[in-house]
Amino acid sequence: MKTNIQAGRGLKLNSNQRKSLQRLFTVPADFKFSELRTLLNGFGYVESNGSASSGSRVYFLHPDTKDILMLHKPHPGDEMQKAAVKAVCRFLLAHGDVEEV
Repeated sequence: MKTNIQAGRGLKLNSNQRKSLQRLFTVPADFKFSELRTLLNGFGYVESNGSASSGSRVYFLHPDTKDILMLHKPHPGDEMQKAAVKAVCRFLLAHGDVEEV
């Protein structure tokens, strides 16, 4: 995927979040869900597990834009599948959270 990206909407990410963002768009096989959680928090998304019956589904809601990203939390480990990483990249591009430079 694209490797020359930056935060959109004038967002300011800390250095670890910027590194995670660059790494996310290389679609690594070892990208961790905990790393994604920190990155999405930097974009302003709030994590929700939904109801008690939601299982491994996790929602990330942006309170201002009302954008919702639904993912399945990996288990038993923390590493995400490449397809899920690609889906997150597409979501962030489509919703203006990141932009190509």
